[in-house]
Amino acid sequence: DIVIKNVLPFLELPPNARRGITTKRSDYDGSTAAGSSMEINVHVEGTIIPITLTHEKYTSTSSGELCKDFVENSLTNVDPRLILQILTKISPAERLTHYVMRYGDGYSSIIHVEWSSADIPGFVRLPLVPAYIDVNMTLKPRLGGVFENTTIPHLPLQPLEVQGTTISVDVDLCISLVSTEEISFPSNIARTSVVYIKEHKYFPGCVDSYSVEAVDGQNNILPIA
Repeated sequence: DIVIKNVLPFLELPPNARRGITTKRSDYDGSTAAGSSMEINVHVEGTIIPITLTHEKYTSTSSGELCKDFVENSLTNVDPRLILQILTKISPAERLTHYVMRYGDGYSSIIHVEWSSADIPGFVRLPLVPAYIDVNMTLKPRLGGVFENTTIPHLPLQPLEVQGTTISVDVDLCISLVSTEEISFPSNIARTSVVYIKEHKYFPGCVDSYSVEAVDGQNNILPIA
């Protein structure tokens, strides 16, 4: 369900690009669009993580902001192994101390991992390297579903014209490795957070502690390769 591929430049669907969207009547029977909502089912590592956005939220949230919020909040709350599984897939030959996630719209996360070094019989740990890797991350509509004919990497968030309805969308969490030949999503320091993850000492691949902090000018310094 996680797709790691070459990076695509960030694009946003125009407001009138609504082809393939499906809606269903909600229990709300109000007379304004404020009663509508958006249900997003994020597929990641064989798990479906649902997100529900109110009308106010999805009409004021950008795709990059939504992806950042999903990674920093929803992803770690569902399964304590998911985030470390993703990081291991990004760098399968070694454990890095830092991972820079770029979501588009200026939003990004610097993930600082404290990997466990505890000796566990029968378990071999990957080499630990004080370095970082840069990736783009998006929520991409699934093939066969909403926006299946588009190649836009982001799920477009936009106002809903049909009143009192719910949009239902299935998306994949897609990861694109950034290189010198590929385009990285721009990052704005005011829209960047530092995520601290500590691996559990005796349960490899599980998160022991997790916190999110604002950038303070020191915690966003990356190791020199």
